[in-house]
Amino acid sequence: FNPSSPYGMSKVMAEDIIKQYCREYTIFRFYNVGGRTPNNPEGLYAAVKNAEKSGVFTIFGNDYNTKDGTPVRDYVHVDDLTDAIVRAVNTPAAMTDYEPIGSGKSYTVKEYLDTYLEKYGDKFYYTYGDRRPGDLEISEVPFVSKFMDPRIELKDIV
Repeated sequence: FNPSSPYGMSKVMAEDIIKQYCREYTIFRFYNVGGRTPNNPEGLYAAVKNAEKSGVFTIFGNDYNTKDGTPVRDYVHVDDLTDAIVRAVNTPAAMTDYEPIGSGKSYTVKEYLDTYLEKYGDKFYYTYGDRRPGDLEISEVPFVSKFMDPRIELKDIV
């Protein structure tokens, strides 16, 4: 929402080009996608799988203004995400700044890990490290797109 990395800035620049040159458009911003078997080598799923091998997961920051001090995320199941895209394809262009594709629910990173460990067993423990640059100080996730109708809960996303 306030890009501070070259990656984030490049995404906003691409969105600006779309807005300038397209007569009709719908721009999506996906939140933290989970479910199924993702293959992002740098995503949360990969980090959890690496933690299973090493025995430890590092949560970056435990001093946020959240219920347990860890950063807040919105985790969305890939099936809910694809349903939203299908709805958008069958609807006139949104013509908004962007459509946030998420579940609309706030979970902390610790809640995600606790849910994972409860579901799959004590495969690792977690420790705390310094905050990551660029993580925002938010206690709740922002709104989600009108195209979203999320049905899948966190326990099924992990």
